[in-house]
Amino acid sequence: MNKILNNLGLAALHVLGFKQYMLMLMGFVSHFFTILRTKKLTALDKWMSRKLFIRYRGARLCIDCQTVDRLIPEPSYTFGLVREIYISNCYFQFERLNYRFRHVVDLGGNRGIFSLLAARFSDNVIYVEAQPHYAQALVFNMQINGISNIRIVNAYMGAETALTRSGVPSKTIDDIFAEQKLDFIDFLKMDVEGSEFSLFESVTCLAKIRYIALEVHPQYGDPMSIIHCLQEHGFSTNMRDNDLHAIAQPLADRLFYIYAHNSSMISA
Repeated sequence: MNKILNNLGLAALHVLGFKQYMLMLMGFVSHFFTILRTKKLTALDKWMSRKLFIRYRGARLCIDCQTVDRLIPEPSYTFGLVREIYISNCYFQFERLNYRFRHVVDLGGNRGIFSLLAARFSDNVIYVEAQPHYAQALVFNMQINGISNIRIVNAYMGAETALTRSGVPSKTIDDIFAEQKLDFIDFLKMDVEGSEFSLFESVTCLAKIRYIALEVHPQYGDPMSIIHCLQEHGFSTNMRDNDLHAIAQPLADRLFYIYAHNSSMISA
């Protein structure tokens, strides 16, 4: 129920506009029993696999979900990311966030839905993704939106895996700073499927990052190690569960989010 409310409420109307919002409601009603049975919105995401026009805090984007789903044939659909990132607003859960950045880094960029939005608020976006086929979806949507301020990096963030052994380079956050010649990062988004633990073990440049929003996958490590690392470097932190409800303690059995900001950089 929480997921439905998060995705079908006023935020969806604001992001999609009236006509597309009504189209989404029609899809929800049409697939209601499938959604009820599976407890997932996958059927709705498939229904919304079409060209969409998005509005977010004054920014406008065209996201061609249909073409991206054809380019990336997976059992999940692009509208699921639209719901998560634009409607539920899962990464920008900060008080008094200034939506004007110089440098944004998107670690675990997937189909590029976050990077496309960040490009509207930033001078420079670094999109990092280990699986190169995702980049073609990003490039397609960049072209139809006239976006040219996203740099694409094909790399795995974290320790060596089968991907790195197959030729995809492994990088750390420090590597991204050095190779992209960054003096600082305004906003770092992380969704690296468990590699966040090894990344925080090796990072030395946290003082140069203003905001961090990351998905934590506790089955791969101790979330408190990340929280302690952030707090030791002067970050204030808060947490939310997958339904974006505030939580006081990290979850041990399911995904949750950490939002951290470096107050010394904010006041600089």
